[in-house]
Amino acid sequence: MKEVETGADPAGVDLDALARRLGGNRGLIGDLIAIFLEEGPKNLEAIQTGIRRKDSEMIRLAGHTLKGSLSYFGTKQAIGLASQIEKLGRENEFEAVKPFAAELNRLIGVISIDLQQWSDEPIPDVRGVSP
Repeated sequence: MKEVETGADPAGVDLDALARRLGGNRGLIGDLIAIFLEEGPKNLEAIQTGIRRKDSEMIRLAGHTLKGSLSYFGTKQAIGLASQIEKLGRENEFEAVKPFAAELNRLIGVISIDLQQWSDEPIPDVRGVSP
């Protein structure tokens, strides 16, 4: 079984890269942050519920959804964890998913704090800046 990795820079959120990808559309960036802050915890809870109910599809879908949401923010470690959770859900590996879910929960807590702080600050103006 693959071990859960922890790192010194767990969040790895890159709001500047997101702003460049979205052409500096501050409204869209704010919307993505707001959606993640609202939906991320719901998907984490769905993973826990799926583990308790032994519902592989619930785990797989929540992992997949988080993987997509996290990809906007360039959080490679969290994306990897969500991907592993999706895979383990598909394989009915209910016990194996637990440490990945715990670490993803921790990382999303850090990411959410970063995003909340950034949503309270001006979003970088990157219009005219090439990626």
